[in-house]
Amino acid sequence: MKRKFWNWVRNEAEEERTLVLNGQISDETWFGDEVTPKLFQKELDAGTGNITVWINSPGGDVFAAAQIYNMLMEYKGDVTVKVDALAASAASVIAMAGTTVLMSPVAMMMIHNPMTIAIGDSKEMQKAGEMLDEVKESIMNAYEIKTGLKRTKISHAKLMPVGQRDETATYPERIIQCCMRGGYLYVPAYNKKGIYKINTANSADVTLIEFGFTSKWKPLCETGSCEVYMTLIGDLIVAGDFQVTAEDTVIRTQGSFRLNDAATPLFQYKNFLVGWGGSYGNEYRTMYLLTPYLATINNLSSAVVKTVDKTMKITYTLTEEETV
Repeated sequence: MKRKFWNWVRNEAEEERTLVLNGQISDETWFGDEVTPKLFQKELDAGTGNITVWINSPGGDVFAAAQIYNMLMEYKGDVTVKVDALAASAASVIAMAGTTVLMSPVAMMMIHNPMTIAIGDSKEMQKAGEMLDEVKESIMNAYEIKTGLKRTKISHAKLMPVGQRDETATYPERIIQCCMRGGYLYVPAYNKKGIYKINTANSADVTLIEFGFTSKWKPLCETGSCEVYMTLIGDLIVAGDFQVTAEDTVIRTQGSFRLNDAATPLFQYKNFLVGWGGSYGNEYRTMYLLTPYLATINNLSSAVVKTVDKTMKITYTLTEEETV
């Protein structure tokens, strides 16, 4: 350790101590280092009473942060964490050890996936990736314990881009990968295995709706320069190979049909769906007729006459066939 990044201040009048964490959390990793953690533990155990921890740090070594977190969690007294300006990256892990966590109105806390630098062949890169995954799962425990949030909210909230618009190209391009319904924003997860339902009035209200499969995530509507991946039809969210009902139930669909030449989400007018778009100078106006009923062909051997004194019951058997 080249630089000591912590400092203890004793308040004799109140019989409390203050721990100041300032700057980078260790300029050298604590991984494999037995000396520095022992020094920190020795200074922590040198006194008793409650502790106030002031943090102003951009982060640093995650192994150092994890060990400091563990030591503070095991400490007998109360630990009050005060974020002075910034608790980012590894420093945010330490902040989770506080019995109480307080932040200045202008302070910030930043959390991100673990990062590292690796050199070597593909096997070494794979090992590095696996290690980062393990580190992520480990530090997530601290966030989960402190916040009470589910791991899916903390860890897997990696979303598809809600959309993009490029006006610098010869033909302006636009991509829409989200949908609004009832004050909630629906955005597919980055791994294409679910969709996030986000309350636009309360960003902490986030629900992951699992698909139970991996979506192919192909455009529902596309033109030469625009793509629409989701649209709202009534209260039904329709995408390329799945639908989300009003009750947030996911229905998997075959996903082979495209609503071509529409560059905007469709809007409903009575029994019609209307959309528009363009492709390389050509403009399109698209209208679809909603047919909310099931049609059939009567293959009875003889006609059946329905009279008022009879009740007719028709049973359908539906089978799904793969198309090549």
